[in-house]
Amino acid sequence: MSWYVMDKADYATALDPEICKLCSEHLSASVEDYMCDRCRNSLSDPPGSPGEDLMFLRKGAYKIFQFLMDFGRETGTHCDFEEDTEAEGSYIFQVGLPGQTRALPEFAGCDEKTRRCLDYVYLSWSQCDGVLIMIPSIMKEEFIFETIREYYYEPKHPSCRSHVGYRVKMVNGDEYSLGFTDRQLGWLPLVSPWSEFYDQRVRRERTSGKELGYQRDVVKGDLQERGVTQEKIKTMLDKYGVLDEDLFGENEEEEQDGDEEAGKEDMPMDVELNRAYRWYLSFSILEEYKEWEREEWEDL
Repeated sequence: MSWYVMDKADYATALDPEICKLCSEHLSASVEDYMCDRCRNSLSDPPGSPGEDLMFLRKGAYKIFQFLMDFGRETGTHCDFEEDTEAEGSYIFQVGLPGQTRALPEFAGCDEKTRRCLDYVYLSWSQCDGVLIMIPSIMKEEFIFETIREYYYEPKHPSCRSHVGYRVKMVNGDEYSLGFTDRQLGWLPLVSPWSEFYDQRVRRERTSGKELGYQRDVVKGDLQERGVTQEKIKTMLDKYGVLDEDLFGENEEEEQDGDEEAGKEDMPMDVELNRAYRWYLSFSILEEYKEWEREEWEDL
């Protein structure tokens, strides 16, 4: 297994708790929903309003990001996590050991909001390969009309020599960068204008313009080590109460042959991932509704 060192100097700029969850702008005051006034107002704008496409992209990226974080919390086997006593804010940890606790480590001296930011850093640390494998089918379903390309580059960062991101071209021609694992580098925005991101973050390109999903064949040999396996996807589905017959009901032919288990194993991972993602969204909406209902009841 690999040992990793998480140095505060690398990620410190991603620990600002007073940021909007959609655009990453600084909030003028502490708000419960972690959303700035501009984004909150944009969500209620009528169709065709200026900036509607960008808000759509931000919302979709945020949903995918939260799913990836939840996937990491539920299926990760991170362990052996300790603070480096000689370097404040640095942590040494090992990943990939089966049978260990799935709980994230406790960080001393963190309030709830800062802890949330630090969890995002931890859950995205060295997870680029996993995202490359998991995310293509989900992005194709979430962003139907957008053109998405993978790009690999050397970032302008003191501790990272190779990184991955996504270049999205909207229907109106605007281009943006999506970075689902950028928190480990201390970069906050999930969505950034492409030209701005390129100038500020990219030292040089390694490859660019590759079709979405191009890199999956390159990294899929690391599936077991990286933890992106069908078993872990099933763990997510179990969390949401999805029964086997719901997940594998499409494999009726294999079941009729009496080889039910083989039918399950042969089911494409993309189908399982998309199912897990949709169930995640459904349960997220349900939890938001429960919270709203509870607040409304308290006001009566």
